[in-house]
Amino acid sequence: MKTLILTTLFTAMLSIATAFGQDTNSLVLTNIETTEDGDIKEMIFLNKETSEAEKRTVYHYNSQDQLLMKVNYSWISREGWRPIQKYEYTYNYEGKTATVAHTQWNIKKKEWADNDAEMMAYIYTEEGELVAVK
Repeated sequence: MKTLILTTLFTAMLSIATAFGQDTNSLVLTNIETTEDGDIKEMIFLNKETSEAEKRTVYHYNSQDQLLMKVNYSWISREGWRPIQKYEYTYNYEGKTATVAHTQWNIKKKEWADNDAEMMAYIYTEEGELVAVK
């Protein structure tokens, strides 16, 4: 009986801690579009109090459900959605992450700053174990 009470109490405390740890000022809207090439998943974060859009993240997956690109946007009331950053992923022949390119949006030029992209390469052993990210 003591175990049941302690377990119930612990679960309740954990639920309360989780609820307070989340951002309660945002409402998240999601959408998934399925195409023959893969899925496009979108998340839009709205301010609960004002219903104004704040940020948006769009994920592009291929038909093997591998993430190809993630793009983050901010809502600018006079402009609409402004890109902030993107991540582009490639995979090796075993389907494991090979590279990730991180690119920032150049606000002045209104284009991706591809020449300043940061590239991370994933290195694996012959057995397929990850040994380094450079």
